[in-house]
Formats: sequence, structure tokens, C-alpha cells
Amino acid sequence: MAIDDCTALLRCPVCGADMEHDAHSLRCDRRHTFDIARQGYVDLLPAGHGRHTIEGDTREMIDARARVLEAALFEPLAACVAAIASASLGRTAALRASTGDADTTSVILDCGCGTGYYLGRIADHAANAASRLCLLGTDISTAALRRAARAVPRGTFFRNDIGHRITVADRVVDLIVNIFAPRSANEFQRVLHPHGALLIVIPGADHLTQLRTSLPLLAIDPDKADRLMEALHPRFELVDTATVRYERNLDDTQLVDLLRMGPSARHLEDGAWQEARRLAPIDVTFDFLVLELRHAR
Repeated sequence: MAIDDCTALLRCPVCGADMEHDAHSLRCDRRHTFDIARQGYVDLLPAGHGRHTIEGDTREMIDARARVLEAALFEPLAACVAAIASASLGRTAALRASTGDADTTSVILDCGCGTGYYLGRIADHAANAASRLCLLGTDISTAALRRAARAVPRGTFFRNDIGHRITVADRVVDLIVNIFAPRSANEFQRVLHPHGALLIVIPGADHLTQLRTSLPLLAIDPDKADRLMEALHPRFELVDTATVRYERNLDDTQLVDLLRMGPSARHLEDGAWQEARRLAPIDVTFDFLVLELRHAR
């Protein structure tokens, strides 16, 4: 687990104390101990908050997502996110330097990191934006964390319930990435450096529109962006937005995997899966909104 350099940023989920890293675990001064899984992540979800019952995305969903990402169906989005993240880190570094902050480490936290796909792309693109990167990724799904730890071996991956608490120190993160994942305005504000940025990706109104006319997929709120900003106000203010929109022709295997990786998979019945296969091959619209936010002044 690539956790040595970033251990100082993590906090014990039980008492909030600093933690140290040994060969096989993380441990705080009060001897609360958290074993590092052989796959390379650590479970920092505290007892009493569903540690043994909350699963997040299942292994089947994560496997389907991995196949979709390997097929480059989300490549245009990944390229856009990586470019915006790199530029944002550069602005944050300049702001920190202007206040006399000589630390050249850039800390990136992917909240809802999934398979680590986007964090890895951001790290590759941002390598020149900082002399040193600290990559943190958290998710509720152990299946996702297993894949992420393998995909981004230089990252530090840990299990958290973002809605409860992010087990990271106050005001140390330069960039929070949140892509199709739950959010916590309070926790984002707490862990984000005063000059840091928050990058959120949500589906646009036309995302998978060809499929929504034929299949009972979960609806996309047309006012989702406005509601998101209301939830983040007054802690954060919008700095910039970008739209990523493109089409891909999907065969039946890709189409089923695309559906299996998302929340609609939990609600589709057998007949819907059969109808999905009959639709292929089909041109499908991918539509996303990328929002960059910073602390409100």
C-alpha cells in the first residue's frame, strides 16, 4: 500500500487522532488499529456506521464499470477532467505560494473513487503541475477499492462513508474530485485547503437519452445542477463549468455493461435486460457537466 507519504494526512475514525503506518496496519496513539487488506486498501469506516453491512457498488457493478472504462467509453470525460484538474492544481499552487506557503506537495482526494480510473488519469496529467502528488481515494465499496489499489499503486485508498466523515485532516486537500458520487458539503469544506478546489461531475440532461426512451432507467433531474449549488451554498461558489458531450455506438455487450455499472442496475427486471440487448447496436449520447468550485469568499 502506497501509504507512507500520506499517513500524516489520515485520522483515526474512532478518536480522530493521527495515525502511523507499520507493515500491515494503521494505528493511532490510542492503539485503535486498522489492518491493511492484502489488496492494498484500509477500511476506515468506524464501527456502528454499517461497517459490516454497507456495501456500495457490488463486485458485478464494478466489473462492468471496469470493462466499460477499458473500452474507452468515458475517455473524453476523463481527458476533460484531467485537464481541468491539472489547471486547477496549478492555480492552487500559485495561490499558496503568494501567501508564503512553500509546500510544493499537491494533495488530491477522490471521493467516490470507484476503480481509480479518473484519479489515475488526473495524476498522469498533473505530474508537471506539482513537484509531488499525494493521491488519496475513498469509496464505500470494497470491490471498487480492490481494483483502485491495483490500478493506481501510488495511491492511498481507504473505505469511508462520505456522508458521515472523511478520515482526513482539516484543510489539507488541494483538490477534491467527486464524480457521480455522494457529496458532503460540510466534510468537503472541512478537509479542503483554503485555496483548494472542488471538482464535481454530474450527468447532463441528455445523458443516455436514447436508452431512457426505451428502458425504465432512473430519471435525471433537469434542475440537478441548480439543486447541487443550493446544497453547497454558502460554503462554496462556482468558478467555472464545462460540458462534455459525445456519442458512441454500443454493441449489446457494451450496452449491458453500461447499464450494469450504474444505479439503474438495481432496479431493472429481466424483461428490461432483454429489451436492452434488442436495442443494440445503438448510438448513445454521453452528456456530462463538470463544475469547478472553491471556498466562498
